[in-house]
Amino acid sequence: MHILIVPSEEFLPKDNHLLGIFQRDQAQALADYGVKVGVIGVSLRYSIFMICKAIVYKAFLLKGTNSLYVLPLAKLFKLLFKALGRNIYFIHEKSAKYNVLRATGFYWPYPNNDYTLYSWGHTFDMAIKEYISEYGRPDIIHAHNAHFAGIAANMFHNNYNIPFVITEHSSEHARNLIPSAYVDKIKSAYNNSSNVIAVSMQLGLLLESQYALDRSCAIVPNIIDKLFETLDNNIGFRPTETFTFLNIASLDENKNHKLLIKSFAKFHSKYTESILKIIGDGPLYEELIYLANELSLTSNIIFLGRLSREEVLNELLSCSTFVLSSNYETFGVVLIEALACGKPVIATKCGGPESIVKEYNGMLIPTDSEEELIYAMKKMYHSISEYDSHEIRRCCLEKYGSNAVVGSLVEHYNEILN
Repeated sequence: MHILIVPSEEFLPKDNHLLGIFQRDQAQALADYGVKVGVIGVSLRYSIFMICKAIVYKAFLLKGTNSLYVLPLAKLFKLLFKALGRNIYFIHEKSAKYNVLRATGFYWPYPNNDYTLYSWGHTFDMAIKEYISEYGRPDIIHAHNAHFAGIAANMFHNNYNIPFVITEHSSEHARNLIPSAYVDKIKSAYNNSSNVIAVSMQLGLLLESQYALDRSCAIVPNIIDKLFETLDNNIGFRPTETFTFLNIASLDENKNHKLLIKSFAKFHSKYTESILKIIGDGPLYEELIYLANELSLTSNIIFLGRLSREEVLNELLSCSTFVLSSNYETFGVVLIEALACGKPVIATKCGGPESIVKEYNGMLIPTDSEEELIYAMKKMYHSISEYDSHEIRRCCLEKYGSNAVVGSLVEHYNEILN
């Protein structure tokens, strides 16, 4: 069996190790299971308009200067000629587990909904030809998210006679962020695919209703990172003496850190031997630091920024409990990572967590409720000893471990091939 995974976002770019991480975990797990796996990572760089603008600007700045500055200008012209010729940059990354083909294309002639989709599709079309010539024809294309990978797979599957499935884990649908120009194309991709997989029951029901799908979505959750799955089961969970709440998320409006910080401030006024650690970066970083300072909690709210996977693991192992305060989540990978570390969790009822959080492993609360979050923090503080860390981890691995998730995926693949 040969599976080609196609993410909609960039695949593990150097400047953001979190982009494409779910697809990486799935590729590794499938390869470990004995499946032949490949990945096509599509990215778009520059546009004819952007390059021309840069050439004019640089030529103006360099007028009358010495020849040392000619090379950068020559590179811009080279990029322009490549863009006009619709050339694609290919980089092959071969490994023992799975092969990656990175395909970098150009916007045409500048980024907007129509041109971006056309350019993404053109780059994917060139990339799959390159992939097939190098690694052979895949049995199934597994697109992650309809926007863009699912649409592109739908555009070309008749040309190559390759069935495709779509796993949806984007929050764009619930947050009404899908451009209207793409709605019909996404619906067509869903209905023409061999299977639509959602990472949670709530997301599946949303997709079925929003796009009037002609079938029910299959439910296959995200998989636990191997780093968390292969922990020694006798790790001896080691929370710090100070009661520590931990949150891991992008610092944006959807993650609702303002609610978390304000709730913690009121909790901390009574339980002063407590801290809140926040891992992540994003557009609200400075604003959230200012809020913590305004509440006189700079010593008790610690912003750790973006951390490596190993550093995240260490923080999870040493915290008391994990808190997710989001307005919407399609799943909640950080929740299962916390559970894999034996930590009870507090999470808002924001979509994905409802499928993950049960009475034995944590608490669910309404979204955007300061009163409910403070209550949950207090209850967790007093009852944390009642949670069985080893049972939390065991149940988590049983449902979200590689054997369970990959077994389900392979079952879907076999149904399609048969």
